[in-house]
Parts: sequence; C-alpha cells; structure tokens
Amino acid sequence: MTLNLEYKNSQGKIQKSIFNIILTIVFFSYILLLFSFRLLNLTENILRFFLYFYYFLSFIKLIILKGRIDYKAILWYFVFIVLALFSFYYSASTELFLSAFSRVVQAFLFIISMSVFFQISNSENKITNIFIISAFITSIIVIYLYNPLNTTVSWDRLGSDFGVNPNDFGLLFTISFIFLIRQVFSHKKKILMLLISVFFLYVILLTGSKKALFGSLIFILSFLLLQKSSPKKFVYVLLFSFSLIVTIQLIYNTEIFYNIIGNRIDSFILSFTNNDFDSTSGSNYRRLMMISEAFDIFSNSPIFGIGLNNYAYYQGVYSHNNYLEILTSLGLLGFSAFYSIYFLSLFRLAKNYIRDKHEQNVFYLALLMTLLFFDLSTVSYHNIPILLLIIMMFRGRTIEMNNAK
Repeated sequence: MTLNLEYKNSQGKIQKSIFNIILTIVFFSYILLLFSFRLLNLTENILRFFLYFYYFLSFIKLIILKGRIDYKAILWYFVFIVLALFSFYYSASTELFLSAFSRVVQAFLFIISMSVFFQISNSENKITNIFIISAFITSIIVIYLYNPLNTTVSWDRLGSDFGVNPNDFGLLFTISFIFLIRQVFSHKKKILMLLISVFFLYVILLTGSKKALFGSLIFILSFLLLQKSSPKKFVYVLLFSFSLIVTIQLIYNTEIFYNIIGNRIDSFILSFTNNDFDSTSGSNYRRLMMISEAFDIFSNSPIFGIGLNNYAYYQGVYSHNNYLEILTSLGLLGFSAFYSIYFLSLFRLAKNYIRDKHEQNVFYLALLMTLLFFDLSTVSYHNIPILLLIIMMFRGRTIEMNNAK
C-alpha cells in the first residue's frame, strides 16, 4: 500500500515536471517570436498561437494548482480593469475605448498566466535566461542583416524596414540588457556576459530609440550606485565610465550611429532650449507641449478622467506618456489604482535595501526606478513586456517580505 502510494506520488511529480517543461518551452517560443517574427517575415498569427497556447496551458496549471497562487498582482490589475471598463460610459469615442480595452484584457490574461508561471521552481531565472537567449539569437540575425561596414545601404532605424516600431524593438533588448547586467554580477562567466551585452547595445543603438538607450543607462547607473561600497563596485564603476565614453564616441564619430540615434539625441537636447520645429526636434517639442495639453484635459475631469484611450480623441494622438495617459483617461482614481503597485513596492524595497544592500534588493530597486523612467515616454498600462517587469518587481518585494519573516 505504501509502495503504491509512493509510486503514485512519483508519477505525479514526473507529470508535473513534464507539464512545467512544456509550459516553459511555449513561453520561450512566444518571447523568441516576439523578438524576431517580423525580422523572419513570419505572420502575427504564429505569435498569437503561442501566446494563446501559453494562456491555455497556464489556466490548466491553475486548475491543477487548485487556485493556489499569489493573487496580489492579479487583484491589482483587476481593480484597474474595472475602472477602465467603467469609463466606457463617459468615453467620447467608443472605438478608441474598445481598441485600448481589448489590449487591457489581453494584459490581464498575461498577468494571470505569469502569476501561474511564477509557481514553477526557479521561474525568475528561467525568464531571465529566456529573454537573454531570445535577444542573443535575434541580435545574431540583426548583425548578419545589418552590417555597418556595408556602405551601399541607406541606414534607417532598425525595425522600420520590417514593420516593427523601433522603440518597441529597442525596449525588448533593453529588458534583456537589464537581465544580462544582473547576470554579470552573479554569473561566473562575467567576460562572456559582458561580450553579449555589446551585441545588445549594438542593436539598441541601431533602433535609434532614446528611451531604450537612456533606460539601459539609468538601470546600470542605479544598479551600480545602490551597490554597497566595495573594491568590486569601484571596478564596475570604472568599467561603466569607460564603456559610456566609448559609446558616446561611437555615436558621434560613426556615421551610421550618428544618423540613426546621434542626431535624435542632439534634437532632444535642443528641444529643451529652443522651439526648433524641424522634422526631429519639432517632434520632441510637440511632446513637451502635450504635457501642458494633458493637464488642461485633466483639470476638466480630475477624478474619473475622460475615458480609456480618449486622450487621442481630443488631441489626435496618444500621449506617449503613461502618467499623462492614465491621468487624462481615468483620472486620479485610475492613476492611484495603477501606481499603487509602485508605491507598495517602493516602500517595501526601500525598507529591505536599508536593512540589507543585498544584490537582490539592489536589482529590484533599480528596476523600479527604470520602470518609472519608461513611463515618461511609453504608454505602458497594457504593454506586456513592461507588465512582466512590474510583476517581477512586485514579486521581489513579496519574496523579501517572506524572507524577513
């Protein structure tokens, strides 16, 4: 009888392990395709297939687990989605509302699925490795296709040629770069990790995304400055300073990089000093003007907002800023609901950091600062890669809280 029970338990563990492997493979396939499906000239249907299959397997695992998962992140986004749904009744444009709400529902399904995925052993390491491997494979393809020594090519921002927003493409590599920098501190093969980071930086520069480049720099700077004082920290600060000087020289002394991102950085700086309305800096200045316009809209409906995604109804374009987008669309209620996860995380992570400057506490706190920066130039409330980082950050806070007990 005892042997029979042990055999059944053993079989159950094997089945569970196989299911977790399949779930991980499907998630890896989705992330890899998220990086490369356009680059490989594949249809979006194959990306949707793996995403929906991932949802399906996650819900099966949720049933197997009998609902025993951490619901805090799910509850957070559920409150936000309820407020978004309520805004349907006063949205000026139903069409704009529905286009955004469908993405919000998609994001909610993803958050549920990731809450399930985090029940797998070493789930965070798996996610880290999945992003790094996916970015590395994609960067090899990019390096093969975008050879900077080929002077016969008229270079444009990476992503435009194959139908992907360069900023979104750059964001994926920034996330992978963030995970890689963490690995540099914890992995034995540091030289290999640093070499791979050069590949990722190359792709980020090719996208011409200021957000991706500055986001990477902000994370590294935060991650280094928050480290406890040690000879190791001093070495890494020197290495970062040297790398930053080399990167700046590369941008401003290499034609391909200056044309793609150097002039965009110059125009961005100029937009703070004058009203230059040429094709690039005019765009930056327009974004600054959108801040004033957003506060005018917000002042007319500060509590409930004007309806999900309806900033575009009054201005013709979305706000390119998550803070302004939520404030105008869902008012203070929606803003408080969405950013509550940041406030809770910041309080706990800061407390953990003061108590112990452990690498894990440093990473999550630096990640939070980087996410706050991203929201200055990205509408992130339905952005799946950013929501993944938010869940990871919040889970890190929970892990630390449990460890403290």
